[in-house]
Amino acid sequence: MGSLTDEAHLLNVFLEGVLGSHRVPSWSHGSARELADRGVWDPLLEASSLEFATITNSNMHTSCAYEILRSGELIGMVVYVSTVIPAMTIFDSRTKAAVAEDVLDADLRQAVEGLKVIGFRYIEDRLCRTLSPYIDPDFGYPLVYFEMLFEWFQGEEMFGPDERLSPWV
Repeated sequence: MGSLTDEAHLLNVFLEGVLGSHRVPSWSHGSARELADRGVWDPLLEASSLEFATITNSNMHTSCAYEILRSGELIGMVVYVSTVIPAMTIFDSRTKAAVAEDVLDADLRQAVEGLKVIGFRYIEDRLCRTLSPYIDPDFGYPLVYFEMLFEWFQGEEMFGPDERLSPWV
């Protein structure tokens, strides 16, 4: 894709169609949280070779979320498959960053490729940290695309102000 500005603009068009305009205070993640609660993407991960534990919590997830296991042990990596738009990312909770697609190990890369084949887009860390035009309605802080697509617990910022990127840079 083009620049970060182009990517952010395209995401804004999709988000406005699904959630409502950021200019109208009644925008909502309601349908995305409902889909997450039903585990709509669980069969897609079950079809992969990944060993995982489902951790989806519709109070905070706008995605279906799966913690990756290795030999039955949690490794701090979470696969997020958005219920807002067809997007996904793999987030390393230890580094608090989305993992670059080109450094994923073989089984994670295979799972990502399986989702991409059916139309999902992998969202890299740079875009995850980019400010969206949406604002937390109760606390007034700007939401990043990670919060809009994958995980947002109202009133709790995922990234601090110095960790967020402006789409106009």
